[in-house]
Amino acid sequence: MKKIQLLLFLWAIISSNLSITASDNNSTSVCVNEEEIALFHLINAYRMEKDLPSIALSSSLTKVAQIHCEDLNNNPPDRKKCNLHSWSKNGQWSRCCYTPNHKHASCMWDKPRELTNYTGDGFEIAFAKYKSDNSTPVITAQEAFDSWKKSKGHNMVMVNKGNFKKMNWQAIGVGIVDGNATVWFGIEQDESPSPVLCSTISPKDSSLILPDPFGIINDFENIFTEKEIELLTDKVLEITKTTGVQVAIVSIESIAPYESMFDYSLAIAQKWSPGSKDKNDGILIALSKARREIHIQIGTGLEESVSNKKTKEIIDHFIIPKFRTNNYFLGINEGLIAFLQILKRN
Repeated sequence: MKKIQLLLFLWAIISSNLSITASDNNSTSVCVNEEEIALFHLINAYRMEKDLPSIALSSSLTKVAQIHCEDLNNNPPDRKKCNLHSWSKNGQWSRCCYTPNHKHASCMWDKPRELTNYTGDGFEIAFAKYKSDNSTPVITAQEAFDSWKKSKGHNMVMVNKGNFKKMNWQAIGVGIVDGNATVWFGIEQDESPSPVLCSTISPKDSSLILPDPFGIINDFENIFTEKEIELLTDKVLEITKTTGVQVAIVSIESIAPYESMFDYSLAIAQKWSPGSKDKNDGILIALSKARREIHIQIGTGLEESVSNKKTKEIIDHFIIPKFRTNNYFLGINEGLIAFLQILKRN
Protein backbone atom coordinates (compact mmCIF):
# COMPACT_ATOMS: atom_id res chain seq x y z
CA MET A 1 0.00 0.00 0.00
CA LYS A 2 1.55 3.28 -1.09
CA LYS A 3 1.20 6.35 1.06
CA ILE A 4 0.13 9.83 0.16
CA GLN A 5 0.73 11.29 3.57
CA LEU A 6 2.36 10.73 6.88
CA LEU A 7 0.17 11.77 9.75
CA LEU A 8 1.68 11.27 13.15
CA PHE A 9 0.21 12.83 16.25
CA LEU A 10 1.07 12.62 19.93
CA TRP A 11 -1.70 13.25 22.42
CA ALA A 12 0.67 14.19 25.21
CA ILE A 13 4.04 15.93 25.29
CA ILE A 14 6.79 13.31 25.22
CA SER A 15 10.55 13.56 25.10
CA SER A 16 12.39 13.43 21.79
CA ASN A 17 13.57 10.01 20.65
CA LEU A 18 17.34 10.38 20.97
CA SER A 19 19.71 7.67 19.85
CA ILE A 20 21.86 6.19 22.60
CA THR A 21 25.55 5.69 22.09
CA ALA A 22 27.85 3.57 24.19
CA SER A 23 29.12 6.12 26.69
CA ASP A 24 29.40 3.55 29.50
CA ASN A 25 29.02 -0.15 30.12
CA ASN A 26 25.33 0.18 30.87
CA SER A 27 24.38 2.11 27.75
CA THR A 28 21.80 0.23 25.74
CA SER A 29 22.07 0.06 21.95
CA VAL A 30 20.96 -3.26 20.51
CA CYS A 31 19.48 -4.74 17.38
CA VAL A 32 17.39 -7.86 16.90
CA ASN A 33 17.56 -10.46 14.16
CA GLU A 34 14.71 -12.16 12.34
CA GLU A 35 14.49 -15.19 14.65
CA GLU A 36 14.52 -13.00 17.76
CA ILE A 37 11.67 -10.86 16.47
CA ALA A 38 9.79 -14.01 15.46
CA LEU A 39 10.16 -15.30 19.03
CA PHE A 40 8.90 -12.00 20.41
CA HIS A 41 5.78 -12.22 18.23
CA LEU A 42 5.19 -15.90 19.06
CA ILE A 43 5.11 -15.17 22.78
CA ASN A 44 2.84 -12.14 22.45
CA ALA A 45 0.48 -13.97 20.11
CA TYR A 46 0.30 -16.82 22.63
CA ARG A 47 -0.49 -14.35 25.40
CA MET A 48 -3.29 -12.85 23.32
CA GLU A 49 -4.80 -16.33 22.95
CA LYS A 50 -4.96 -16.36 26.76
CA ASP A 51 -6.53 -12.85 26.86
CA LEU A 52 -3.33 -11.39 28.27
CA PRO A 53 -1.81 -8.06 27.16
CA SER A 54 1.20 -7.99 24.88
CA ILE A 55 4.58 -7.04 26.34
CA ALA A 56 6.79 -4.26 25.01
CA LEU A 57 10.13 -5.28 23.52
CA SER A 58 12.91 -3.96 25.76
CA SER A 59 16.38 -2.95 24.60
CA SER A 60 17.82 -3.49 28.07
CA LEU A 61 16.41 -6.97 28.58
CA THR A 62 17.24 -7.92 24.99
CA LYS A 63 20.84 -6.89 25.61
CA VAL A 64 20.91 -9.12 28.72
CA ALA A 65 19.34 -12.01 26.77
CA GLN A 66 21.83 -11.75 23.94
CA ILE A 67 24.85 -11.45 26.25
CA HIS A 68 23.69 -14.47 28.23
CA CYS A 69 23.29 -16.54 25.04
CA GLU A 70 26.84 -15.65 24.07
CA ASP A 71 28.10 -16.60 27.53
CA LEU A 72 26.24 -19.91 27.44
CA ASN A 73 27.71 -20.65 24.01
CA ASN A 74 31.26 -19.76 24.97
CA ASN A 75 31.23 -20.94 28.60
CA PRO A 76 28.60 -23.68 29.00
CA PRO A 77 27.87 -24.41 32.68
CA ASP A 78 28.44 -27.77 34.33
CA ARG A 79 24.81 -28.81 34.15
CA LYS A 80 25.28 -31.42 36.88
CA LYS A 81 25.67 -28.51 39.28
CA CYS A 82 24.44 -25.33 37.55
CA ASN A 83 21.52 -24.97 35.14
CA LEU A 84 21.05 -22.69 32.12
CA HIS A 85 20.31 -19.64 34.28
CA SER A 86 23.97 -19.67 35.35
CA TRP A 87 26.61 -17.15 34.28
CA SER A 88 30.33 -17.75 33.94
CA LYS A 89 33.11 -15.76 35.57
CA ASN A 90 34.37 -14.59 32.16
CA GLY A 91 32.57 -11.29 31.72
CA GLN A 92 31.60 -7.92 33.20
CA TRP A 93 29.04 -9.48 35.52
CA SER A 94 29.05 -11.44 38.74
CA ARG A 95 29.43 -15.21 38.44
CA CYS A 96 26.23 -17.15 39.05
CA CYS A 97 25.68 -20.87 39.59
CA TYR A 98 21.91 -21.23 39.48
CA THR A 99 20.80 -24.42 41.21
CA PRO A 100 17.45 -26.24 40.87
CA ASN A 101 16.44 -25.24 44.41
CA HIS A 102 16.55 -21.52 43.39
CA LYS A 103 18.75 -20.80 46.43
CA HIS A 104 20.74 -18.16 44.55
CA ALA A 105 17.93 -16.78 42.40
CA SER A 106 18.99 -13.20 43.09
CA CYS A 107 22.14 -13.70 41.00
CA MET A 108 19.81 -14.01 37.99
CA TRP A 109 17.40 -11.27 39.04
CA ASP A 110 20.27 -8.78 39.33
CA LYS A 111 21.70 -9.22 35.83
CA PRO A 112 19.68 -6.43 34.12
CA ARG A 113 20.94 -3.95 36.72
CA GLU A 114 24.50 -5.21 36.34
CA LEU A 115 24.54 -4.92 32.56
CA THR A 116 22.10 -2.09 31.74
CA ASN A 117 20.29 0.88 33.22
CA TYR A 118 17.15 -1.21 33.76
CA THR A 119 16.05 -0.74 37.38
CA GLY A 120 13.95 -3.86 37.94
CA ASP A 121 14.56 -7.57 38.41
CA GLY A 122 14.89 -9.90 35.45
CA PHE A 123 13.18 -13.29 35.14
CA GLU A 124 14.51 -15.70 32.53
CA ILE A 125 13.45 -18.72 30.54
CA ALA A 126 16.18 -20.52 28.62
CA PHE A 127 16.54 -23.27 26.02
CA ALA A 128 19.62 -25.01 24.69
CA LYS A 129 20.27 -27.33 21.78
CA TYR A 130 23.26 -29.65 21.58
CA LYS A 131 24.75 -31.71 18.74
CA SER A 132 26.75 -34.88 19.34
CA ASP A 133 29.10 -34.25 16.40
CA ASN A 134 30.35 -30.98 17.97
CA SER A 135 29.05 -28.92 15.05
CA THR A 136 27.39 -25.60 15.84
CA PRO A 137 23.70 -26.10 16.60
CA VAL A 138 21.14 -23.61 15.34
CA ILE A 139 17.94 -22.82 17.25
CA THR A 140 14.82 -21.42 15.63
CA ALA A 141 12.26 -19.26 17.39
CA GLN A 142 9.61 -21.92 16.88
CA GLU A 143 11.77 -24.64 18.49
CA ALA A 144 12.41 -22.58 21.60
CA PHE A 145 8.80 -21.45 21.90
CA ASP A 146 7.41 -24.98 21.45
CA SER A 147 9.76 -26.29 24.14
CA TRP A 148 8.72 -23.62 26.65
CA LYS A 149 5.05 -24.07 25.84
CA LYS A 150 5.30 -27.78 26.71
CA SER A 151 7.21 -27.11 29.93
CA LYS A 152 4.93 -26.30 32.86
CA GLY A 153 7.42 -24.04 34.60
CA HIS A 154 8.42 -22.07 31.51
CA ASN A 155 4.83 -21.83 30.34
CA MET A 156 3.79 -20.27 33.66
CA VAL A 157 6.28 -17.46 33.10
CA MET A 158 5.02 -16.71 29.58
CA VAL A 159 1.32 -16.63 30.52
CA ASN A 160 1.45 -15.44 34.13
CA LYS A 161 0.37 -18.54 35.99
CA GLY A 162 1.40 -20.04 39.33
CA ASN A 163 4.01 -17.93 41.11
CA PHE A 164 3.93 -15.47 38.21
CA LYS A 165 0.18 -14.85 38.26
CA LYS A 166 0.51 -11.39 39.79
CA MET A 167 3.53 -10.39 37.70
CA ASN A 168 2.43 -7.63 35.32
CA TRP A 169 5.13 -7.95 32.68
CA GLN A 170 5.98 -4.55 31.21
CA ALA A 171 9.16 -5.47 29.34
CA ILE A 172 10.54 -8.46 27.47
CA GLY A 173 13.96 -9.18 25.99
CA VAL A 174 14.85 -11.89 23.48
CA GLY A 175 18.12 -13.50 22.49
CA ILE A 176 18.97 -16.34 20.10
CA VAL A 177 22.62 -17.15 19.42
CA ASP A 178 23.56 -20.46 17.80
CA GLY A 179 22.44 -23.20 20.21
CA ASN A 180 20.98 -21.03 22.96
CA ALA A 181 17.81 -19.00 23.32
CA THR A 182 16.79 -16.90 26.31
CA VAL A 183 13.88 -14.61 27.05
CA TRP A 184 13.88 -12.13 29.94
CA PHE A 185 10.78 -10.66 31.56
CA GLY A 186 10.48 -7.59 33.79
CA ILE A 187 7.71 -5.79 35.65
CA GLU A 188 9.33 -2.37 35.22
CA GLN A 189 8.99 -0.42 31.97
CA ASP A 190 12.21 0.08 30.03
CA GLU A 191 12.97 3.75 29.39
CA SER A 192 15.46 2.95 26.62
CA PRO A 193 14.42 3.29 22.96
CA SER A 194 13.13 0.09 21.37
CA PRO A 195 15.66 -2.23 19.66
CA VAL A 196 16.24 -1.68 15.96
CA LEU A 197 16.34 -4.20 13.16
CA CYS A 198 19.78 -5.68 12.55
CA SER A 199 21.28 -4.57 9.25
CA THR A 200 21.63 -8.22 8.18
CA ILE A 201 17.88 -8.22 7.46
CA SER A 202 16.89 -6.49 4.25
CA PRO A 203 13.82 -4.19 4.12
CA LYS A 204 12.16 -6.82 1.92
CA ASP A 205 12.69 -9.52 4.55
CA SER A 206 11.61 -7.26 7.41
CA SER A 207 7.95 -7.70 6.47
CA LEU A 208 8.28 -11.32 7.55
CA ILE A 209 8.64 -10.27 11.20
CA LEU A 210 5.44 -8.21 11.28
CA PRO A 211 2.29 -9.77 12.72
CA ASP A 212 -0.44 -11.01 10.41
CA PRO A 213 -3.91 -9.49 10.70
CA PHE A 214 -6.50 -11.59 12.50
CA GLY A 215 -9.49 -9.42 11.66
CA ILE A 216 -10.57 -5.88 10.87
CA ILE A 217 -9.71 -4.67 14.38
CA ASN A 218 -6.27 -6.00 15.32
CA ASP A 219 -6.04 -5.02 18.97
CA PHE A 220 -2.58 -6.32 19.89
CA GLU A 221 -2.47 -3.86 22.82
CA ASN A 222 -5.78 -5.05 24.32
CA ILE A 223 -7.21 -1.53 24.41
CA PHE A 224 -10.78 -2.41 23.45
CA THR A 225 -13.38 -4.67 25.04
CA GLU A 226 -15.00 -7.45 23.02
CA LYS A 227 -18.14 -5.34 22.66
CA GLU A 228 -16.14 -2.34 21.46
CA ILE A 229 -14.33 -4.49 18.88
CA GLU A 230 -17.70 -5.71 17.65
CA LEU A 231 -19.03 -2.15 17.34
CA LEU A 232 -15.91 -0.89 15.56
CA THR A 233 -16.02 -3.84 13.18
CA ASP A 234 -19.62 -3.00 12.33
CA LYS A 235 -18.66 0.62 11.65
CA VAL A 236 -15.80 -0.41 9.35
CA LEU A 237 -18.09 -2.81 7.48
CA GLU A 238 -20.59 0.03 7.07
CA ILE A 239 -17.87 2.18 5.50
CA THR A 240 -16.94 -0.63 3.09
CA LYS A 241 -20.56 -1.37 2.19
CA THR A 242 -21.41 2.30 1.64
CA THR A 243 -18.25 3.54 -0.07
CA GLY A 244 -16.24 0.45 -1.07
CA VAL A 245 -13.28 1.64 1.03
CA GLN A 246 -11.57 -0.92 3.29
CA VAL A 247 -10.22 0.14 6.67
CA ALA A 248 -7.86 -1.79 8.93
CA ILE A 249 -7.13 -0.83 12.53
CA VAL A 250 -4.16 -1.97 14.58
CA SER A 251 -3.11 -1.16 18.14
CA ILE A 252 0.45 -2.00 19.17
CA GLU A 253 2.52 -1.54 22.29
CA SER A 254 5.93 -1.79 20.66
CA ILE A 255 7.08 -0.70 17.21
CA ALA A 256 10.26 -2.78 17.40
CA PRO A 257 12.32 -3.29 15.39
CA TYR A 258 11.31 -0.09 13.58
CA GLU A 259 12.56 3.28 14.74
CA SER A 260 9.35 5.30 14.30
CA MET A 261 5.60 4.86 14.30
CA PHE A 262 5.58 6.05 10.71
CA ASP A 263 7.97 3.30 9.58
CA TYR A 264 6.00 0.66 11.48
CA SER A 265 2.58 1.74 10.20
CA LEU A 266 3.86 1.99 6.62
CA ALA A 267 5.33 -1.52 6.83
CA ILE A 268 2.06 -2.86 8.23
CA ALA A 269 0.05 -1.09 5.51
CA GLN A 270 2.30 -2.52 2.79
CA LYS A 271 2.08 -6.04 4.20
CA TRP A 272 -1.66 -6.09 4.95
CA SER A 273 -2.64 -4.01 1.89
CA PRO A 274 -6.15 -2.89 2.88
CA GLY A 275 -8.18 -1.76 -0.14
CA SER A 276 -8.36 -3.05 -3.69
CA LYS A 277 -5.03 -3.70 -5.40
CA ASP A 278 -5.95 -1.91 -8.61
CA LYS A 279 -7.23 1.23 -6.85
CA ASN A 280 -4.99 1.34 -3.74
CA ASP A 281 -7.91 2.83 -1.82
CA GLY A 282 -7.40 1.45 1.69
CA ILE A 283 -6.97 3.17 5.05
CA LEU A 284 -4.80 1.92 7.91
CA ILE A 285 -5.21 3.41 11.39
CA ALA A 286 -2.33 2.54 13.72
CA LEU A 287 -2.42 3.60 17.35
CA SER A 288 -0.38 2.93 20.45
CA LYS A 289 -1.60 3.68 23.93
CA ALA A 290 1.84 2.90 25.35
CA ARG A 291 3.59 5.34 22.99
CA ARG A 292 0.71 7.84 22.99
CA GLU A 293 0.77 8.04 19.19
CA ILE A 294 -1.63 7.57 16.30
CA HIS A 295 -0.64 7.33 12.66
CA ILE A 296 -2.89 7.03 9.61
CA GLN A 297 -1.77 5.67 6.25
CA ILE A 298 -4.07 6.40 3.30
CA GLY A 299 -3.79 4.83 -0.14
CA THR A 300 -3.04 6.95 -3.18
CA GLY A 301 -6.42 6.02 -4.64
CA LEU A 302 -8.11 8.19 -2.00
CA GLU A 303 -5.95 11.25 -2.60
CA GLU A 304 -8.79 13.34 -4.03
CA SER A 305 -11.32 12.27 -1.39
CA VAL A 306 -9.25 12.30 1.79
CA SER A 307 -6.64 15.04 1.89
CA ASN A 308 -3.95 15.64 4.50
CA LYS A 309 -5.96 18.59 5.80
CA LYS A 310 -9.16 16.58 6.21
CA THR A 311 -7.40 13.71 7.92
CA LYS A 312 -5.64 16.09 10.30
CA GLU A 313 -8.99 17.67 11.17
CA ILE A 314 -10.46 14.24 11.96
CA ILE A 315 -7.54 13.41 14.23
CA ASP A 316 -7.48 16.82 15.94
CA HIS A 317 -11.23 17.27 16.40
CA PHE A 318 -12.58 13.76 16.87
CA ILE A 319 -9.84 11.31 17.88
CA ILE A 320 -7.27 13.10 20.04
CA PRO A 321 -9.77 14.75 22.46
CA LYS A 322 -11.19 11.33 23.34
CA PHE A 323 -7.72 9.77 23.62
CA ARG A 324 -6.73 12.43 26.11
CA THR A 325 -9.49 11.17 28.41
CA ASN A 326 -8.38 7.55 27.80
CA ASN A 327 -11.53 6.79 25.78
CA TYR A 328 -9.90 5.05 22.84
CA PHE A 329 -13.07 3.41 21.59
CA LEU A 330 -14.96 6.69 21.27
CA GLY A 331 -11.98 8.34 19.61
CA ILE A 332 -11.66 5.68 16.92
CA ASN A 333 -15.42 5.34 16.51
CA GLU A 334 -15.95 9.07 15.98
CA GLY A 335 -12.97 9.13 13.63
CA LEU A 336 -14.55 6.36 11.55
CA ILE A 337 -17.86 8.24 11.44
CA ALA A 338 -16.04 11.35 10.22
CA PHE A 339 -14.22 9.34 7.53
CA LEU A 340 -17.55 7.86 6.43
CA GLN A 341 -19.11 11.29 6.04
CA ILE A 342 -16.16 12.56 3.98
CA LEU A 343 -16.12 9.48 1.76
CA LYS A 344 -19.88 9.67 1.16
CA ARG A 345 -19.63 13.32 0.08
CA ASN A 346 -16.88 12.45 -2.39
